[in-house]
Parts: sequence; structure tokens; C-alpha cells
Amino acid sequence: DRLNSYSLALSRIFDYCATNPECQSSYPELEKDYFEAIGKLEETPLAVNLNDSTTVHINAQDGVYLLRRLLYQSNARETAPELIKAFKDGEGEIMQQVLQFDYNMSGFINLTMLLSVEKYEQFDMANTAEQIDNYYRQYPLLPVKLGFFDAFYQAGMNWHKENLPIEEREFRKSNVPSLVFVNQYDPVTPPENGPLFLKDLSNGQLLVLDEGGHGGGNQECKDQVIIAFLDNPGDALDTSCLNIYKETK
Repeated sequence: DRLNSYSLALSRIFDYCATNPECQSSYPELEKDYFEAIGKLEETPLAVNLNDSTTVHINAQDGVYLLRRLLYQSNARETAPELIKAFKDGEGEIMQQVLQFDYNMSGFINLTMLLSVEKYEQFDMANTAEQIDNYYRQYPLLPVKLGFFDAFYQAGMNWHKENLPIEEREFRKSNVPSLVFVNQYDPVTPPENGPLFLKDLSNGQLLVLDEGGHGGGNQECKDQVIIAFLDNPGDALDTSCLNIYKETK
């Protein structure tokens, strides 16, 4: 799923840049630049300073991973092309920024707990290393393996022996009023996942926002809509402050 989610988000960035005059003017061949940048990193990793004290070497897998991490941010539509160019040119302050962002985010993640829970709830033991290689061939926007997550998944196979049976991995049907937000350019939970929730939420409402990032965006407006929903979950919502891409019930 991470391979698919990243590919969807990155393809939307390319489409956005091709149709946005400012982005198109600055990055007229963004998709081509992406493949060239990853190819250069594969041939010669970049040495980048982090916090003026640590030198980090970015190879091709790291480049894809860091670009995916950048897509977590609300301004990803503007900064993703900048990062691709920096990888291609071998320089750019945006590389230090995304390294710092990843460093800060990774610092508070309990990877042991994450791996333990994901192994039980999500891992499919049929996804052998060979099968995962086959999946990669389906995603041309992943010319190299996805840094961190590829190793994470393979390590998880032997992390512990417990697995929730596949047939039990189902959403519970509910008629409780529910509000689901997702961003159009989210690299983690893409808008395609929204309808999967609505199938089992008879009183659910999905708002796909025309924003980048995994969350974020106009948080003040989102809070306003969420509070209104919690106060009166049966009433029609005023979503006029939101930058809505699509609304579904």
C-alpha cells in the first residue's frame, strides 16, 4: 500500500506542475527531472550537512524516501519540485530542510511498537521478498526500492509470530455519524481510501481537500468544521472555509 500511495501522490504532483503556469515555468520537465535525479543519486550519493555537525549521504533509496517524507507537508506541491531539482543539481537548502524534518519526526516514533502492531494487524505473510519485488515492477515511479520501508517490512516478517487472520481484517459497520478528512496529495492515506471507510459508515461524510500533506493545511478551519460536527452531527455542515476537492456522502 505504501508503494501505491506514494505513486499516486507523486503522479498528482507531476500533473499539478504540468497544469500550474508558475510550476510549469520553473520545472517544465519535472517527471523527467525526477528520474534523472534518482539516477544520479544511484550513481553518486550526495553528502549533505545536517545541523552543521553531521554529514548525511543520500543515495537513490534515501532520495525516494525523503521525497515521500516531504509529501507529508502541507506545501508539498511547491517544495517537491524544488527537492527533485536539488537532487538533480546536487545542491539546495531544501535537502537540509527535509532531513531536519525527518530527523525531528523520527525522533519521537517508537519503531519497536510500530513494527509489533503492524506485524499483527497488517502484514500478509504471502508477501515474500520475491513477491515484493514483483510489486515494485508495477510502479514505474519507484525506480529503486523505497528506503526504510522496504527494510522495515522485511525485518517485520520475523519480528514475532502473531498475525490477525486475513478474514478478520474488516471494518465494523456503524451508523454513528462520522466525518472523514483526507488530502488530495496525501502520500500515506490517499483519497482513494476514503470510500473504503464510507462503505461501512452509513452516516459517514467524506471531505477530500485540495491540499498537500498528511493532515496539516488550514487547521483553524478544519477545527471549526470538526467542532460544528461534534456539536450537531446530524446537521448540514458549513464547509465554505475549506478548500474542498470533492465531497461525498
